[in-house]
Amino acid sequence: MNSVRTRIAALVLTFVLLAPALFIVAEAQHDCQGDECQVCQVLAIASSIIQTAADVSAAASEAALFAVFVLLIAARPSRAASNTLVGLKVRLDC
Repeated sequence: MNSVRTRIAALVLTFVLLAPALFIVAEAQHDCQGDECQVCQVLAIASSIIQTAADVSAAASEAALFAVFVLLIAARPSRAASNTLVGLKVRLDC
């Protein structure tokens, strides 16, 4: 059930991101009717949607890279745990 919802969400997201690009391609050579051209207004909105998606994608990529960086730092073994008084005494005995 969860897999079906995930696939439907992926299809809807793909359609939402591809529809503006397809509209721009289809109407790139339209017959403009001046300042109040509705096709030009929709083209501007479609371009804005694509730019927003690109910005969100870039932000998500940056967030993912930051998360990986933090996880790598957090996974690194800490030396503070071995710097106890007992640990230092054991090292001196060697």
